[in-house]
Amino acid sequence: MTQKEIAKILNISRSTVSLALSGSNKIKPETSKRIREIAKKTNYQPDMAARSLVMQKTNLIGVLLPSFAHRFLGELSDEIFHCLNQKGYSAIFGVGMDGKGYSELLDSMVARKVDGIISYSADCEKLIKLNENGVPVVVYRRPSNYPLSYVDVDRYKGGQVLTRHMIETGRRRIAFIGSVNDSNIRDKRFTGYQSAMFENNLDIDESLIVNITGEMEQGIEGMRILLEQSKKNPPDAVMFHNDSMAIGGIGEAVRAGISVPEDMAIVGFDDIEEAKYCVPSLTTVSQPKKQIAAKLVEMLIEQIKEKGNQHILKRHVLEPELIIRESSLKK
Repeated sequence: MTQKEIAKILNISRSTVSLALSGSNKIKPETSKRIREIAKKTNYQPDMAARSLVMQKTNLIGVLLPSFAHRFLGELSDEIFHCLNQKGYSAIFGVGMDGKGYSELLDSMVARKVDGIISYSADCEKLIKLNENGVPVVVYRRPSNYPLSYVDVDRYKGGQVLTRHMIETGRRRIAFIGSVNDSNIRDKRFTGYQSAMFENNLDIDESLIVNITGEMEQGIEGMRILLEQSKKNPPDAVMFHNDSMAIGGIGEAVRAGISVPEDMAIVGFDDIEEAKYCVPSLTTVSQPKKQIAAKLVEMLIEQIKEKGNQHILKRHVLEPELIIRESSLKK
């Protein structure tokens, strides 16, 4: 059923039907009601392609990812998809492994006339230029040096609360396996860990620090390195950069004859789905995926509706939540 056919049934103009279905108050209430009743009975669906030509709007959002393999980003992408869908938008997801890959993806998305872009990285000059030229852009995680609106989580606080929790349960030799790059202004997990150790007058032994990031495989490798370099005085607790690494680390610790959590507490970061079900279940901090996704979508739609004001930067930082499970609690 088309607008033209509805107009023919009711013996009115197509423009009247169009105005009524778009919610215009220019049409008499009784006429609008009759049009909507017919549309509902006949399962009328708007022609989105035609609508986008008229409104110069596609209701299509480009979502840029660094990888499909990262478990947390996969779960967050799922939330973004549902949030966009609820708001009447569709999404194109693309993976760019480097600057060139991101640039090519952006070309493809612009060619498809996306209304805006959600990106997991701001480290792409073309993304900045597009935003400067009027394309709405919102970034997940604080950009290094770029003037873009973003949504983030306080990772410094996350590192603090995890470390404090392990100290409160009696741990003193606490290791860290993850990114220790102090110049990385976007990720302060390690700095939060250091802060909690210092405030409790606990030394940070260099043999307990392993600078490695990634997924489960890197967690296994990180635990191997840690156990080798600290074999004379092993840690009684380990904080991992993320949950996937922590789950890999638990498996490697158990293979080395270490009891988790009796001999060694292990904690992660993110609260991915598997964290609930690994053995032992994983203590972590939650990055609130539903809230992150909702805020990213909300901020992007605001830019789309107020096109021309996207240079008014907006920043939203969410609080992490400590999730205590078996992997950090002595029996």
